[in-house]
Amino acid sequence: MIARLAAIAVLLLAGPALADELVIPPVEYPKVLPYADTPEAFVPDGWKVDLRAEGDLNGDALPDVAVVMRATDPRNVLNNKGGFGPDPFDSNPRMLLIAFRQEDGRYSLELLNNTLIPRATEPERSDVFEDVDPPAISQGVFKIGLGYFSSAGGWGMGRKSYTFRHQHGGFMLIGFDSLNVERNSGEMNEVSVNYLTRKVKLTAGRIDSDAEKVRWKALPRKPLLWLSDIGDGLDYEPAR
Repeated sequence: MIARLAAIAVLLLAGPALADELVIPPVEYPKVLPYADTPEAFVPDGWKVDLRAEGDLNGDALPDVAVVMRATDPRNVLNNKGGFGPDPFDSNPRMLLIAFRQEDGRYSLELLNNTLIPRATEPERSDVFEDVDPPAISQGVFKIGLGYFSSAGGWGMGRKSYTFRHQHGGFMLIGFDSLNVERNSGEMNEVSVNYLTRKVKLTAGRIDSDAEKVRWKALPRKPLLWLSDIGDGLDYEPAR
């Protein structure tokens, strides 16, 4: 993120433009085994481990695992000569898998999701895992961050971070944080939501000033969201 902010002075001199639209091939997401001897054994043919985190998620003192998988289909690697962004452009999708370690050493599948981590479909946009902390398991919760930055077609840049806890048989959203910077105006806005205390912190400022304006709000009492309720992690906006 610091590197992005350092480049703003240059980017402000250039207006947004749109790259040529690419034809993104359709994809069929595979099923995975309900149990496996190792986390890698869950990964289907034609996919690879992209990112991985370990830690106890269900309080049994055994190391559970979260794996971000990515497809390796060469048909999804597209020619982007003359367009914005990388050439070739890899549009292979990702999936998030969470598995619990069992006492016998095996792993049981607890979550498989292909929507939270959005597929790369616009080469002018940065990879969602660029300039964000890697997925992590700590103190019984799973955290994952997604970033966004566009070299053409938009002024906004920033990140969205999610905190999930396993309860009631699934993964529920207990925390959300976001930062958005408008490169043309210099405006910065941060949102931090604690869904357990139902408190929202809203911070407004500018990249050229240390002054900040902070407001607090209370959320109405509502059921917690499941991870599967989020959809595209870059599109999600919490109720304020």
